[in-house]
This record gives sequence, C-alpha cells and structure tokens, in this order.
Amino acid sequence: SAAPHFQREKQHCCTFQGAFLNEGWELDGSAQLRFLVSKMITVVAVLFVLLDLFQELLQAYFHGKLSRSKIKPASRKGDTKTCGEDRKTIATHFEEHPEDKFRKDYPGYGYKGQLESVLQDFKHLPANETYLDHAGATLCSLPQIHSHAEMMASSTFGNPHSRSPSSQRTTKMLAEARAAVLEHFNASESEYAVIFTSGATQAIKIVAENFKWTSGHSTLAYSRNNHNSIIGMRTIAQQANAPFLSLPRSSLAALSSPPPLLNRNGDPEPQGGMAGSDEDDDSSLPCHLFAFPAECNFGGDKEDLEMISRVKKFGLAGAARVEAGRWFVLLDAAKHAATSPLDLSVYKPDFLCLSFYKMFGLPTGLGALLVRREAAEACLEKRFFSGGTVLSARADEPLHVLREDLSQRFEDGTVSFLSIMAVKEGLARLGRLGMQGVKLHTWSLRDFLASSLLSMRHRNGAPLIELYGPRPGTGPERAGSICSFNVKAPDGSYVRYSEVEMLAALEGINIRTGAFCNPGATQEHLGLTAKDLDTFLQDGKVCGDDKCVINGTPTGAIRVSVGYMSTFADVGCLLHFVWKHFGAGSNQAQLMSSPSLPLDTTSTDPTAPCHGPAHALPSTGEIELSELWIYPVKSCAGQLVQSWPLGPSGLLYDREFAVIDSQGTALSQKMEPLLNQIRCHVDLHAQRMLVEAAHKPDMPPLSLSLQQDCPDAAPEAWAEAECGLRKGGAGGGGTGLEGGDTTFVRVCGSRQMGLVYGGAARRWFSEALGRECTLVRKNRPASGSGGKNFYNEGQLLAVSHESLQGLRHRLEDAKNSKASNGAGEERSRRGEQGCWGGWRW
Repeated sequence: SAAPHFQREKQHCCTFQGAFLNEGWELDGSAQLRFLVSKMITVVAVLFVLLDLFQELLQAYFHGKLSRSKIKPASRKGDTKTCGEDRKTIATHFEEHPEDKFRKDYPGYGYKGQLESVLQDFKHLPANETYLDHAGATLCSLPQIHSHAEMMASSTFGNPHSRSPSSQRTTKMLAEARAAVLEHFNASESEYAVIFTSGATQAIKIVAENFKWTSGHSTLAYSRNNHNSIIGMRTIAQQANAPFLSLPRSSLAALSSPPPLLNRNGDPEPQGGMAGSDEDDDSSLPCHLFAFPAECNFGGDKEDLEMISRVKKFGLAGAARVEAGRWFVLLDAAKHAATSPLDLSVYKPDFLCLSFYKMFGLPTGLGALLVRREAAEACLEKRFFSGGTVLSARADEPLHVLREDLSQRFEDGTVSFLSIMAVKEGLARLGRLGMQGVKLHTWSLRDFLASSLLSMRHRNGAPLIELYGPRPGTGPERAGSICSFNVKAPDGSYVRYSEVEMLAALEGINIRTGAFCNPGATQEHLGLTAKDLDTFLQDGKVCGDDKCVINGTPTGAIRVSVGYMSTFADVGCLLHFVWKHFGAGSNQAQLMSSPSLPLDTTSTDPTAPCHGPAHALPSTGEIELSELWIYPVKSCAGQLVQSWPLGPSGLLYDREFAVIDSQGTALSQKMEPLLNQIRCHVDLHAQRMLVEAAHKPDMPPLSLSLQQDCPDAAPEAWAEAECGLRKGGAGGGGTGLEGGDTTFVRVCGSRQMGLVYGGAARRWFSEALGRECTLVRKNRPASGSGGKNFYNEGQLLAVSHESLQGLRHRLEDAKNSKASNGAGEERSRRGEQGCWGGWRW
C-alpha cells in the first residue's frame, strides 16, 4: 500500500526540480533557499513513506503474512442489504480494522504498553494454538511455574498440624497466603476469614451444609443465571425442609433499587421478604440465604453488586414474598474475580467463593471461601468435625470442641499446602497489572469481538451470528470477558455448535460449547420454554452429548472467553475462522445446518435399492458424491463401494465391529497404528466379512458370518463356530472377557454395549496386532433398530476434495518445515499461523 504513495512523492520531486533546473533558470539567493527547503520537505516526506513501509513490514512479520485480497466493508449497523454476488464485496468492518485503529477505539487495551512484556512470560505455550477458554481455566505464566518449583525445591514443608520446623514453615506460608487473598480483595482480617477449599464448588457446599436452616421457615433464593453448583444447594435446603426460590434475572432489577413498600414513617414494611426493622439481629428470626453470580459464566452479564446490601437490609422486597427473617448473601465470584476487581470494603457479601485456577492458572483444584466473621457466628453451625478442626474430641462419648479460629474450624483435614504456596505469586502477578487494567483489557477484546461478530452477514444479508449476553457498547461495569453466540446458516437455521468446536480444534483454536453448567442462563438467553426443555429430555439430551439442535432449537451455545494475557491477534484468529468456514461465499454453513438426510432405516435387505447420501443430496449440480466408503471394523482400513444400503444406524455394517483391549476400550489408530493394515471386505450376497492383515501376507484371512437373524438369542444362534462367538469359546486368555459375553465398550469417552468374539477371532486379531485383543460387535436391542454403532460423532461422514487437498498441503508444509530445521520456531506467539494476518486476508 505504500508503493503508490512512494511513486507519487518521487514524481513530485522530479517535477519540482524540472521547474527550476531543466528550464535553465538562474536562481538568486532567496530562490536557492526556497528550492533547498522544498527539497528537504520532499526528502522528509519520502522518509515518512519509508518509515510507514518499514512499520508495515514489521506488522507482517509479527502478525502473519498479509493477504493481497481487497475486501470492501459492508454497513455496520444492521444493514441487511445484499452486498452483491462477488464475495469480495461481502464483508464486515473487522476485515479492514487494523490493530492501531483498535487501540485507538479501545485505549484500555494493552496495559498502557505493558502487554508485550506480559506475553514474554507465556512463550512456553504452543505457538500454533489460540486459547479462548479462560472462563473454564486461564493460563499460568512461566514465572509462576519457576517460582513454585523453586519454593518447593528450596526447603521442606510439612503438615501444618504439628510444631516441627517444616510444619512451622508451612504454617507461616499459609498465613501469608491468607493475607495476600485479603489484600487482593481489600478486606480486613478482622472482618473476613479465608477458608481454603478445593474450589468454588466446595466453598458453596460448605455454606449449604452448615447453614442454619429452620424447617419450614428458612428460604434459599438464587438468581436463575447461577452455576449448577449454586443450584445444587437446594437439595441440602430441601432436606432441611427449607423451600427454594429461583428468581428470573429480570426480577433482579427490583433488588438493586429501594423497596417499593414503605410505611407512613418512610420505613420498609416488614413483609414480603423483608427482614424487619430493628429486629434484624433477633436470633429468633429464621435465616434466609440469597445467592447470585457477580458475572454470569454463560453470557458474561455482570450484576449490580448493590444488591448485596439491599437484600441484607430489605430481603427480596419487590421481587418475591418471603417470611420475615435475617438475610445473608452468597456471592459467586469464580468468574468475576478472574478479570474484574472486587472491593470487599465497599461490597460486603457474607460469603464469597473463588477458584484460583480461573484467576491465574496455577494451581488447579484450589479455591477459597471468604466468610464475614459476624455472619458465620449468626448463620453457620459446623455439623461435621475432622482432623485439624477440633481442640479435643472423645471417641467413647459424643463430645468434641471445635477450634475457635474460623479458618481452622471449617478446613476439614489437611489443606493442599503445596498448592497454596502458589497463591501468593499468582495474586502478586495480577496485582502488578492491576485488576482495573485487566478489566479494561479483557472488556476491550470482548466488546470488539461481539461487535465484529454481529457485523457478519451472509450473501443474502441474513445475520451469521446470534449473540447472547451484553450487546456491543455495554460498558465494562455490566459486561465481562465472555462472548457467547451461535452460528446461523443463510436460511436462518442453526449450525451445530459441536461442529464449530471440532473445526476450531482443527485450527488450534480452543473454545467451549454447550450449556456451561448453567441451565438457567441457557434457558433465558436462548429463549427456551418449559416445553422445549421437556422435549430435550424426552429426546435424550444430556450434558456433554452432541445433540446441539433439536427440532430447530439450539440446546447450547459457543463460548469465547478472554483472559488477562489474551491479544488482538487471538480475537482475530477466531473472527477469521468464523468468516472462513461460515461466512459469505462459504457453502460450509449451508451444508452443516442442513436437516438430517432422509435415511431409510426400515430395510436391511442388501438387494434393496440404495437410498443413501448420493440420492439425498440436492440436485443443484454444486455437490457431487465421488466416492463411498464403509468401515465395517472401526479404525481398520475401509472398503470402497459403488452403492450401499442403509441399516438401522447409517450405512449397513459401517463401524458395527470394533477391536477392544483387555479393559474393553475400542482401539484406535492413535493407540494401535497397525489397525490401518487390517483390511475388511463385506460380501452382501454371501453375508460374510473377510478380514486380512496386509502387513502379514502369510497369515490366512479370517472369515466371519454377518447373519443376525435373532438378535436377542444366544450369540451362537447368529454366529458360526469359526468366529468363536460362543460362551466359553477357546482361546479366551488375555482379555479377561469370554466369547459370547456382553460388555461395555468405551468409544472416545462414551460407553456402548457389545458382544465379544472369542476363539479364532480373538487369536487372529491378537496375532495380527501383536497384543492381546479381540473383536466385538454392536449389541442391538430386540427391535433390531435404534442405538448407534461404534462411531464417535456421526453416522454419516462427508469430506470434501478441498479438505483433502488442504490436508496434503499441510503435510507437505510440515515436511518442509521439518526439513528446514525448525525455521519457524522464532515466530512470535500466535503470529504467523496462517489464520490471522493483521485484519487483511
């Protein structure tokens, strides 16, 4: 872009000289001075052009190769006008939004120039990955790792429940860690106690198990956008005969304003969830508990922390009617504390739960519960005691005396003191950056990401993204560091979020999908009705499965969350990924969101006409099925066919068999590369499968019958003796499973039932692979239909020639890169990865 400018300056210089010299003019003193000044100005202009060119080259070096494509930006504010057929004219403002403009628009980004020094501490991370799941767990820096290792290597630390020198060192370290936590949240030790836990979940459980629930009178209230760990408190409350209230987020606004019900003196009326006036401290009143998240882990919505004092004083007045009592507040800050400041001298919840790995990455499995000492005395009653929590106890009598120190009283057993050693350094790291700076940095990235995603349009002008949570432009006081969304096809249907996640994984982008253990926020953000949720349950929807869209309705979302070390380039990778795979000009969104192919599952007749994918694809001429493969034995070599019937679970016999080890785990080529040498051939007319070992040509093939006339009968009723599929078959040693047994087969984390082969099949596969293993076949229910074969994700898999060509190029690039002795190792972190080129690709 600097070259034309340079040419113009050069022409200007030549023209200027010609005007005075080529005409043969004789210059006087003042004219010579004007000429010299003008020439100097021209030289300075050229220098500025060269400087711009140098800066652009530096940007190309640090942020990846710049593409030569020129894409015109589309309207930013909801313009649904079609931009034209040429994909170069279908774009969004982010594609020509360089980092310098981003920095100008978001001055809070980058810690006032300190970001580069921050990134120096993360050079140990893979350069070919982009991490955008900081709400799940953030990354730890190299100095944290070194500091923790040096501390453990420098001395001996013993169990703190002793007086030995090593124990005293541990005790001193624990005290320093508690003080660091209090200092980070600006809390005084006289007001708050720090109880170390295994995480925020255990902190919540401590409150629920030890809260003074009064049967029939106490109430547990929580906002609907809480994590499951908060919602799970209701089981303990219900055991104590204490009802619970689930408040929609829309009702929380009433808890941030003065109560609407006042008496003639202007005091709140003691009704409808109000605690009363001067009797708030009366121990005869029941204890109520209200819990809410400072920041929702689904959409990143931040709540008004003024609710804390409002609820403690007036209860739920204006939102719900509850029996008068003393109200206490639990604040879930597990997400909020990672990227935002929290001042406990201003906002004073009675209980605050944390997870340190969400704040600074190391250690994992460690959190804390901060408890107001006054609240603990009023509403907590320790019911369980253990080592370290008592001053004395009797084994023969129901007698024990709890420790007076609040932390020691609730830390059952020995705390994870070697992990707690890392807390001080992690908090110090955040302190050096300043939590206000972290908040502005992460909010800037999130706001820009949300704005850019919303600007994306399909060719027909339809929006590409459905955004959940705060809208772009919402300030950092109400919007956090999470951006959740779903991808939509040109026809308005939803793309399965699991497909987006898998494609992102292929490009080294770490994101999270699903409901994020937050069913209430999922329901509210996606607009799900009770009927929708019932339909999901009836359809078998469970946490962690791949049922992303049911009856056209999404069951979850895609979550992108940034951390204190995230960069503009990280967000750029994600935006480029979304645009490349699902944006205008891409057929991917249309293909991936299309309804399931109309499979004929009523017939398994091998002579029946094929109703497979080739006939189900649209006859537009744009898509052609060139090859059809089946893989009878999972992870073994496939069989190329011209046409093929459909069975109860996709292509007939496809991945109906698997090779398992002694633990019942289905082997894959990652675990056993020799599986690619096992070749299978299915003869539909003979109803037999022939299995050969290509790497052992002298080994005779294995012939198996495919007949399954009576699925529920004993295995020998539908398998020949040569298969060894019979109870107590020969050759049973090694796997621990007898032929004919049914067993759970673990396939990539899921469990399925299968029938085990013994005898000849077991001996053949064990010899072919050089390890103890055997064959297993999918165990079908009595109906002969339903259930899936041993596949990971889908019953029908499609791959394009373009994808195969891309894979070949990547293999060639990897080979060339290896041959060049790692020439690319000096690339900056997440720089030249081919997915981000400074907003110009």
